[in-house]
Amino acid sequence: MQTADGSRSSWYGIALVCANGHVLADDLEQQTARKARFCPECGEGTTSECPECGAPIRGRYHERRLAVTPMRKPPAFCHECGEPYPWTQDKLRAAADLLSRMKRLSPEEREALAIDFREIMTDNPRTQVAALDIKSALGKAGKVIGPLLRDLVGEIATEAARRIIFPN
Repeated sequence: MQTADGSRSSWYGIALVCANGHVLADDLEQQTARKARFCPECGEGTTSECPECGAPIRGRYHERRLAVTPMRKPPAFCHECGEPYPWTQDKLRAAADLLSRMKRLSPEEREALAIDFREIMTDNPRTQVAALDIKSALGKAGKVIGPLLRDLVGEIATEAARRIIFPN
């Protein structure tokens, strides 16, 4: 959006994120010194655009006259094509891998829960049902897989889904 004098009143910066989801910069125009080909935290390559459609990764939202909060977490999905970013895909694969190790689940339950993990990443009509399914599965997870799944759920779930899965 532009003001009467032609300047922008609100905009998104372009984020630089590594394949593991570490945010190196949330506005490359203002943080040029942070530009790097590889992440200093994990060594993975970095990107500032969606690998599927090439759209810039939305970074920090700027609005004139408002204090701007730095972006701590990268977006999970591309705002242009809706595809999950690589760090999102990796978390979903990790969830599916952990679910595959749960002997108390049938193959059908594992498949349904893998879908539920994607559902708890956004607020949608199915989020509450998916959160209840995952809460139930965590009860079957055991002492080794349970904490790993809980950590993963804590990272990817929306606030609404977290309140259902972890009510305390």
